[in-house]
Parts: sequence; C-alpha cells; structure tokens
Amino acid sequence: YASWWKRAIIFLAGPWMNYVSALFIFFFVLFVVGEKIPNEKPILGFVPPHSLAEQAGLQAGDEIVKINHNPVKNFSLDLEEMFKGMIRNPGKPGLLTLKRGDQIKEVEYKGDLKKPDVEIGIHSYLPPILGEVHLMTPARKAGLKPGDKVLAINGKKVSDWWEVSYLLHSASSDDVQLDIERDGKPHQLAIRRSYNGIGKFIGIGPQVDEKDAITQTYSFTDSVSHAWEWTGRASLGMLDGLGKLVTGKISLQQNIGGPISILRMMYQTASSGLEDFLKTVAMISLMLWMMNLLPLGIVDGGQIVLCFIEGIKRQPLSIKIQDAYQKAGLVLVGCLMLFAVFNDIWGWVLEKMHNQLN
Repeated sequence: YASWWKRAIIFLAGPWMNYVSALFIFFFVLFVVGEKIPNEKPILGFVPPHSLAEQAGLQAGDEIVKINHNPVKNFSLDLEEMFKGMIRNPGKPGLLTLKRGDQIKEVEYKGDLKKPDVEIGIHSYLPPILGEVHLMTPARKAGLKPGDKVLAINGKKVSDWWEVSYLLHSASSDDVQLDIERDGKPHQLAIRRSYNGIGKFIGIGPQVDEKDAITQTYSFTDSVSHAWEWTGRASLGMLDGLGKLVTGKISLQQNIGGPISILRMMYQTASSGLEDFLKTVAMISLMLWMMNLLPLGIVDGGQIVLCFIEGIKRQPLSIKIQDAYQKAGLVLVGCLMLFAVFNDIWGWVLEKMHNQLN
C-alpha cells in the first residue's frame, strides 16, 4: 500500500499531462504551423473617445506611412514593435508619420501601456460586417450570422467595425438593439449582453480579409516562452472564470457547454484552419486539466484531497465516508452534465427559431 504522498503524485500525473499537452500543442502552433497575421491596410478606423490615439490627435481615415521613422511593411507587426518599445522604455513615445488628405504630419503617441484599462485606440479600418458569431453567445441565440452588416446600434448609425465594438461595450444598458442588413434586406434584433468575467459581450467578431495574411513562425526559444505565457494566462483565466461561476458573478447558462457545443466548436474551428483547430484542442486540454483538479470524489482532484486528509490525520477516512464522498461527486457531476446537454439543446433550438424568423 503506497504512502499518501506517493498516491497524490500519481493522481496529479493525469491533470499534469493535460497541462503539458496544451503547452506542447501551443508550442507546435508557434514553432511549426505558424500564426496567421493579417496584412492590414494602415488606414485608421474609428478612434474611441479618451483613447491614447485620440489624445495623440489621430483621426479616422489617417494613413500611417511610417512608425518610428520606418516605412510601414506590416501594420500589425510594426505597431506591436512600437508598443513593445514603449513598454521597455516607459516615458518614451512612439512616433507616427501620417498622411491626412494632402498633408504629412508626425505625431507622438504616448501613454502607459501597462495600465490594465488603457485604451490604445489604433485600429485599421474594418467594415461593420460580421465574420464570426461564436457558439453559446447572446448573438448566436438571437440569430446573427456571419456576413450580416451592422447598420446601427441603439439607433446610432455605424460605418466601422471598431465603432460597433465601442458602442456595444459602452452601452448604458445590457439590452441593445441592432439594425442589420442581410441579403440586402434590413432586420432589427434585440440582444441582451452577457458578462464573461472580463466585460459585457454579445459574441461577435469582424470579417477579416486574409488573402494577404502572412504566416509567422517563431524561434525555438521564443516558441517555448510564448507557449508558457499563453498556457499560464489561459489557465489563470479559466480558474478565475470558475471562481466567478461558483460565486454567481457570471451566468452559468451563458458559460457552460456540453458535448454538443464542443463538437460544434471543433467543426467550426476545423473549417477555419489548422491553427484555430489546434488552439481549440489546447483549450479543451486545459479545461480537462482544471476539471480533473476539482475536489470531487470521482476525479483526480477528489482523490488528492483524500490523500492529503490521510496525511494530516495519519490514517485514511473510513470506507463509509469515502463512499459518500464519491457518490456526492458523482451526483454533482451528473447534474452538471445534464444541465450542459440541456443548455446545448436549448441554445441550438433558439438559434433555429431565430433563423426561421429572420
């Protein structure tokens, strides 16, 4: 009979392999597959009020021709380098050379990018057309589809994706009204925003032209570093989300999915390409890591709890207590799975109902 701490290590092996799998998959994406980076036009879209971009005097329609005196080659990557330099050298502004009409101007872009609530405000123009409508979100359940063009939000006309994003996040009420165009016909939808632990959202993404996108791979050391960072950030985000689910700060209905949602998500990301598919597999692996560490009798986390109790008491709990603990875990997990499956089916029914109406 192995000692309690040896058994605890054995039970930790399962969740640890889930974590290592996610880490390896993301490393593989960075080192072998590569990340798609769209080659966006350096023409600015909507500039949010009170953002660093507005403070620098930038305006929608400005064309950025140079960043830190270097001609723009890839707008996203060049901006990222400027931001990294500003973080490494606090107080040193980035320099943007822009074309506005017939004028060429140089402006200083400055601010503390380490602040968690900082609004950067520099975005390439994107039309207000939906490219993604995520599963299990208010937008999906309300019947929004990729290709829909947003015309107005709460009666305010929009002409740019970033204006759509700004108005949705800054709306004074969770109930928002969207005017959209689909197949040349206008439609009006009422959607209620949901809280995902970070902010209020409805679950949509822009349509991005990837025909000129570049695929960037990283060196071995950079891939390892980025993989560790991404896996750590994703796992902390999951733990934070679990805490908010338990305390009721975020909706269980909006954030719990079962096997149907997982299969649909896998199909959706597989259609988007290998990079998105592998990232989804990594996220599922991290989800299994977290679930296996829960202190429930039928998973590894519950067995680890029993091992530590045995170590503290110097003897194992009685068979009767262990049996009750196992059954309680089984009932709880069973109820959660039933709820997740019902939530999957109900979400799918809502989508179909709204799609028929629209």
